[in-house]
Formats: sequence, structure tokens, C-alpha cells
Amino acid sequence: MRKARGQINLSLIKGRKTLVLGILVLVLMGVGVFQFIPTGLVVVEGEFNFSDVIDSSFNESAEYEWVMGNFGGLKSLRLDGSATEDFVGKVYLQDGNRSYLVFDSDMLDEEGIGAVTGLVTDNSSFGDVPEIVDGKASVDSNASVDDDDNDDKSISIDVVGGGKKNVDEVFIFNLSGSFDWDVDYGKVCTRYDVNDYGICYGDNDCCAFIGMESSGNWNDSFYLTYGRYDSGFYNRIGVQVIYANYSLNISSPYSDIIYSETVSLDAEFIEERIEFKDLCMDSCLLSGLNSSSYILNVEVLSGNLDIDNVRYSIDVAVNVSNSAPVLIQPFENISISGELVINLSSYFNDSDGDVLNFSFYETDNISVYINDSMARLVVDPFSGTRFMYFRASDGYYTTVGNIFSVKYGVKKFEVSNLYGESVATVDDKGDLYLKGSVSQLDYLNATRNSFAVQNKLGETVAYINSSGHMFLLGNVTENADLDPDGIRLEFRGSEDKVVAFIDDEGNLNLKGRLIENS
Repeated sequence: MRKARGQINLSLIKGRKTLVLGILVLVLMGVGVFQFIPTGLVVVEGEFNFSDVIDSSFNESAEYEWVMGNFGGLKSLRLDGSATEDFVGKVYLQDGNRSYLVFDSDMLDEEGIGAVTGLVTDNSSFGDVPEIVDGKASVDSNASVDDDDNDDKSISIDVVGGGKKNVDEVFIFNLSGSFDWDVDYGKVCTRYDVNDYGICYGDNDCCAFIGMESSGNWNDSFYLTYGRYDSGFYNRIGVQVIYANYSLNISSPYSDIIYSETVSLDAEFIEERIEFKDLCMDSCLLSGLNSSSYILNVEVLSGNLDIDNVRYSIDVAVNVSNSAPVLIQPFENISISGELVINLSSYFNDSDGDVLNFSFYETDNISVYINDSMARLVVDPFSGTRFMYFRASDGYYTTVGNIFSVKYGVKKFEVSNLYGESVATVDDKGDLYLKGSVSQLDYLNATRNSFAVQNKLGETVAYINSSGHMFLLGNVTENADLDPDGIRLEFRGSEDKVVAFIDDEGNLNLKGRLIENS
């Protein structure tokens, strides 16, 4: 039996807020009873919707223990997921001796239930992909030569093939090569690598030189089907042409070996699947179920079934805030060359005084570290534009800020105070501008809402307060020769070069100057 606690995807949707308000209206009309809570919260009972991530795949019958992410009387249960076209089976919800049919493969034949889409069922990735134009990859090689007399020999190759095909289709790779000398084609071979599986086409002696047997002529088409040469859904195909003219005769050995560069292409097999969402049968309406965990009994007669999410509604009494967090000012589009600190308290507020928890939308090339209300953005170089947003939650309501763009550019590293005012910046030249001044102390205790830097032991070695004053354990070095040692925080310019850093001892090293009271 597989056991997993569902990851909770919790957000108070509009429907839930409407339900709460509706209940309050009924209470005020005398239909129900409620009590006032001194903290400004009210207790309401109602039906709430949640979603737990299951993310499990079933090729055979199994029992899955679903531990609810949110407890309460279970009122309905629905499934999201996908199945292969040949899937035959059912899913039941079990609670002790009671069983409810949730999913039946016959439902997939009903019009409007799901759409057939190409979906890869392997979570691997290729990594970096070489540039392929119009399905064709080419390379002009720098030859590898064993004899000094052949330094000017080279091989250029073009390979056509790769891409995406269904699992029952065939990839065909066609090779053409050019040699800048009068080559003897009887000494040429081609090596194909399907992931880690090698195949050789061409001259027997040439293939033997690379430890393989020949499977055909050097320029024959190469065919790949799913499962052949240990291929899977995602495959990297490497192609290299070799000229091998050599003799192992003891009395007169010689070698003339020329390699082309390796061309890499991707071959991805996809499997047609039927996607479904919010499916239920007997579990659409439930009553009398009050367990904290249930068994999903999955029966598989053929094919594959993926269950992505369990969507469910429960009866529960909760404390609900009278008001949700509000966005008090919009986030502006920004450009960053290294790092940026944003005080989220300058953008979100909760009138009930609830402690806000912040989260963010993840995007490529941007790492976000949140400490209380301070969000530190660290950017890796990229081209183009990224988009992101922040969220604020009081535990019951979640408010989403506006979407703003992030570009990699010459924007300075910046620290802002509670009012959104810039109090410290580091520019591309490594100049540090402080609204206040720098002080060196023997011991540091960072004040509230400060931007602090800590060493490996968690001790504060430097911080900038909301007034723009900087406090250090160490010293400031201007026009420094930057060779970071024991670095704790680095500031990078638009060319991704370090222009300033603070080390473990609390020393500030600047490529440029320190400008105080700016």
C-alpha cells in the first residue's frame, strides 16, 4: 500500500467567500447562532473546497491511502488526472466497509469528458539542447588527428531527424558528410549514440577501432523506434563520423584518424492520453464520512492511470478573518543586474492586524528568499523578460499582488524602507550609496526591518537599517581588488561580475567608492 499525505493547495476562492457572507446574512436574520470573538474573528460553519496533490501513477491494481490535508465531514470527492487510451479500470473510495465508485474507464468514452492530447509520461529532461534549424543539425568539425602531416584535414556533417513522434512511429535520421581531402570512403564509419547505447555503421576496421561491430554503410539512414537500443520517452541522439586509416603491424604501424564533431539531436516519443478533471460518480455527493484518511482502491485491468489531484469539499467550522489582506500599492516593473530587496510590508496590509505570510510565483533565473516581510531577489543573467507576483495570506484569505515584469539590466542593488524609499544602492561601478553613514561596531544586533548579513554561525556581521545607516563588524575597503574569500553576500553588475561583497568577518569590499548621506 502506498501512503502519502497530500500537499495542500489551499486558497480561499470567491465561491468560498460568498458562502461565508451568505451564512453571516442568514445568522443576522436569526436562522443560526454565532459568537463574537474578541480578536475580531467570527466562527462560521460551511462547505469548503480543497485540493490535495496525489501525483501517482498506476500500472497495476493498488491501494493508496489518502490522508486529508484538511479535516472535516467529507461531502464530495472528485479526481483530476489522465489515462492511456487502452486503460480499463475503476477507482473506489473506501471508508471501512463502505465503498463508493469515483471513477470508471467507461466514463472516458463519454463525449466531453476528456480530450486526447500528446503527453509524455516520463519526468526526465534533456538538459541543454543544441540549436536545430528546420529539423536539421549541422557542425563544421575541428578534426582530431594522430599524425602531424594531416593537421589540415576536417570533416563536416549534417544530420536531419529528431523531434517528437508517437510511440508507434519511427524516427529516421539521415546523414550527409563532406571531407576536405580525397577521402577513401572504405575507411569511414559513423557512430550513433542513443543515450548511452552505441551503434556503428560503416567500415568494419573503422568500427572495430571504436570497439563496435558494423551494422551497415556509413551513410545509411538510422532508424529508431520506441524501446530499440534501450530508448525511452526522452532520448539524446549523438552522431559522429570517423575516418580511420591505421595498421597494427608491428614492423610498420601507422595511424591516420580523423573525427568530426558530435552532432546531438533529441528524439522524444509521446503517448496519447485522455485527460480528465473533476470526475466523480457515486462520490459526487457524500454524507456520514468523518475520517481523517481514506483508501483509494485502484483497479487496473489494462493500461495506465495517473491521478494528479483529489478535489474534495468538507463541512468544517473555521475562524474567518473579517477582512482579507489588501494591496496598498502596485508593484512596478523592475530591472535587476544582481540583487534587489523588497519590503513587502510596503505593498500589503491587513486591517485586522493579522500576521501575514508571503509567497511568490516562481520563475526561471530568479531566486527569491523571504524573511518576515523582506523579499530578497537574486537574479542569474538572462535575456528577455520574466514575470512574477507576490501573495499575502492571513491564514484564511490570500491576496495576490499585480503581475510585474523583471528584466536583467543595469538596475542597482537596492534596499528600501517600510515606505518604499531607497536607503542603499550598489551600482554597476561598485559604488555604494547610503542615505545614512557607516559605523564599525564590536557586536551587532540588527534592528527590526533591517537588511542583515549573517556568517556561517548565524551571527550578524553587517546590516542596513530603515534609515539607511550601515553597521559592520569589519572595515570598508574602497577601490578594492575583488578576490572574494569567505564571501557571504556578493553584489553583481550587469555583466555578472562581482562589484562588491561582504565577507564572513563583516568586511565590506567595494570596487568603487562609498558615498554616505546621499
